[in-house]
Amino acid sequence: MSTVMPTVKIDTSRFMAALPQLVATGRRALEQQCVTSLGWIMVNAQKGTPAVSLGRIDAELEVDVNPVTAKGRPSKAKNPKHFSVTPSLWRRHPTPLGVLIVMARMRPNSDYNKATGNRWAIPSAVLPKGPGTAKDRQTIIGNILARMTLTKHSSTHYLQHGFAPCIRRAFSSPYFQHSKKYRNPDRAMGDAVNKLNTMDHSDMGLFSVMISGENVRVVGENNLGEGGPSSVLNQSHRAALLKYATGPTQAAVNAEADVAEAEIARRMADSLDPLQRQLG
Repeated sequence: MSTVMPTVKIDTSRFMAALPQLVATGRRALEQQCVTSLGWIMVNAQKGTPAVSLGRIDAELEVDVNPVTAKGRPSKAKNPKHFSVTPSLWRRHPTPLGVLIVMARMRPNSDYNKATGNRWAIPSAVLPKGPGTAKDRQTIIGNILARMTLTKHSSTHYLQHGFAPCIRRAFSSPYFQHSKKYRNPDRAMGDAVNKLNTMDHSDMGLFSVMISGENVRVVGENNLGEGGPSSVLNQSHRAALLKYATGPTQAAVNAEADVAEAEIARRMADSLDPLQRQLG
């Protein structure tokens, strides 16, 4: 059964009202102005969308994460490649929450697996059975806990990643017109995207330009929560996106309207200066 994803409306009326005059008083064609403005709207929407800190993830899972060498010794490297993950000494539960999550993932009908559409379910057969296997079981659970924690470290900016494909495609569009200094999307986005992320997020955002005569339609979308492997997770991700990214997106549109209105006022003032000098 298909599920209708919730949507929200972003008020673009101020920017749309300023757009004709912005184009009429400037050098950009309508399609150039639309693509350029959309690119910056998405950059600012991405930067405004909140992300989770690594410290919060570790605290909630009740684990300690420390850099180590390839041989497992403590490391002081500036950019470590290996980490140890161990349950914290301080914890709210007799068993750390991260361990409880791992154990819940091993139960087919657990509330955790139901809530995540079995996306991260683990076959219980991975644990050895029989006497004398407690240490082996503990090692396996510890290894799964470490992988889960470090995976979460790479997804701190998950809600923001859906903006990235649109930003990159807008900046690479022939219609994007801006100073060469600002044509690099990585420079524009700054530290907004988690550098630990290694997943391909090219299908998490959409960008398109449609031109028909004098009509121009430019679309940018963070489509997180659409087309994922789990309908349960899709709904959860979509709800989180709308909750945390709607406000920043509206603020980004408003900021672009502010820029447009200020630029129009500046151009109008510049056009009046020569006449004022003649009359004065």
